[in-house]
Amino acid sequence: VFRNMIPDQARVLELGCGTGRISRVLAGNRRPVIGIDIALNMLQAAKRKEVPHCHYISMDMTRMGFTNQFDIILIGYNTLNLLCDKETIIRCLTGCKKYLHPKGKLLLQLYLPTKEFINNKKRTFQFQMFDRPGGGRVIKEILKKFCPRTRTIQVEERYRIRPMTRARENEDYQATYTLAGFPCSEWYTVFRKAGFSPTEIYGDYKYHPINDGNSTMLLGSFSHSK
Repeated sequence: VFRNMIPDQARVLELGCGTGRISRVLAGNRRPVIGIDIALNMLQAAKRKEVPHCHYISMDMTRMGFTNQFDIILIGYNTLNLLCDKETIIRCLTGCKKYLHPKGKLLLQLYLPTKEFINNKKRTFQFQMFDRPGGGRVIKEILKKFCPRTRTIQVEERYRIRPMTRARENEDYQATYTLAGFPCSEWYTVFRKAGFSPTEIYGDYKYHPINDGNSTMLLGSFSHSK
């Protein structure tokens, strides 16, 4: 989805690149991409699949240090939500402004809690089932709970791998993390404080308009405030 929003010759910086899944797709003969992350195991996995014009650096996205600017800075898949508190988020965005070309764009995707979810005092539960390429199923369960005091969302993900064959045993994995749970209007205030203005904003991957209070995603671009 971001590929359609990035010019062919743009210099791209991806924050929280992980295993480089997005960086590799964006890199090309005329489009150099740098991905940064603080998780060394993720970067090691990214480097094993490194492609030309795509490079990875171990760096904290709240304390970046570069000698040049970028045409595009990308913060994908809820990565900014992981910083949780506004002070840390603004520090990250201030760094983005410093290293973003004056005519460049900040592209990102944010998770937004709906009003119904915020007002619900109980955990929400999501269940998904996928077929495995080698046979069997993967069951994914997601539990979320909003914390009014910290305005954060506690997320627990459970993965149950069921090969459905005697040759392999069942496997279970679990991950827990915290996300910033600000509504859309509050995110706009955070971006303004960091010196950014919205340019293109959507509520989903099909580029439908965002609906504050009902959309669960903010997808779009920001530029330097004038």
